[in-house]
Amino acid sequence: MFRPILRAQLAQPLMCKCMQRRNRIGVVLDIDGVVKQGKRAIPGAREALIRLREERVPFIFMTNGGGNTEAQKAAELGELLEFEGICSEQMLLSHTPFRPLAERFRQRRVLLVGSAETAQVARSYGFAVGTMAVRSTQIVKGTEDIFPWPRATCDLPAINVNAPGEPPIEAVLIFYEPADWALELQVITDVLAGGHPLGAEGAGAAALQRAEVYSSNSDFLWQAGYPVPRFGNGAFVCALQELWLKRSGSPLQIQEYGKPYAVQFQAARQLLSQVAKSNEFEQIYMIGDNPKADVRGANFAGDPWRSMLVCTGGAGGAAGGSGRPFGGVERRKTKRGGKNMRMFWAWSFSP
Repeated sequence: MFRPILRAQLAQPLMCKCMQRRNRIGVVLDIDGVVKQGKRAIPGAREALIRLREERVPFIFMTNGGGNTEAQKAAELGELLEFEGICSEQMLLSHTPFRPLAERFRQRRVLLVGSAETAQVARSYGFAVGTMAVRSTQIVKGTEDIFPWPRATCDLPAINVNAPGEPPIEAVLIFYEPADWALELQVITDVLAGGHPLGAEGAGAAALQRAEVYSSNSDFLWQAGYPVPRFGNGAFVCALQELWLKRSGSPLQIQEYGKPYAVQFQAARQLLSQVAKSNEFEQIYMIGDNPKADVRGANFAGDPWRSMLVCTGGAGGAAGGSGRPFGGVERRKTKRGGKNMRMFWAWSFSP
């Protein structure tokens, strides 16, 4: 069990190290469960950001959340925390590394999966939304009986994937977990199967996967406003994997983005270097609430990354945390998967 920390034991917290070597230290903060929970700010988060800014410690936010643009997320977070100056250049969402894929698939049709704002996000990255980058609702709207249940309205043009001359869908880009799992899972598995009509192939042993799959977030659970964590995009991907295995007999081939994958931590260091105007870091602290995403990702990223786990979010319930505010930390080391996991538990930031 983790024991409470006395205030006298907090004489050398992270902030003291930052004051001594602030030009060589960077901070990467998760959002949900670290600085906010649902629609409320976690007590002490704003004060921590103010202190980082006062000490000129460069910091960015890296979240496995998404569903809107980096600029929108920055504005929403700044308003919630009552903290001015958070900009899109400090925001790394789960799907931010999808941006280069817009050029790669510029002349090839892709399926966009996510929330209602996914079209806007993809458009901001350079995808030709509505024509070469399409939504499942467009396909359901234009392809008769492909999804034989009531469907949501769609403002984008209808796409009949079975019409002569329609280009094949060559990739599925899962930006964010969708609201209508049934519709998305049906259309995605049809796309993976391919054939004419769409979905005609892929019904047999070891069938071929006809489209690439990219997913931006592997979090099975995430900390929303409800006291118990909710299913996330990782749960949706698990459902897709099981359905495709059952349908085709073959494991789903998928390229994962988001924490804990190396590509996300590489993107975070690049973004932090742009904010700091330097790539020379002695330590980069990843502060998160998810051992499987934040801690594991930082630990496997190696130097100069350091993992810090707070009990204000998803890890709190599982580890007996009390949901105390952001702030001073206690270090414990445990063995997990043959690796040392540095675990830092939040206590009270306030004096």
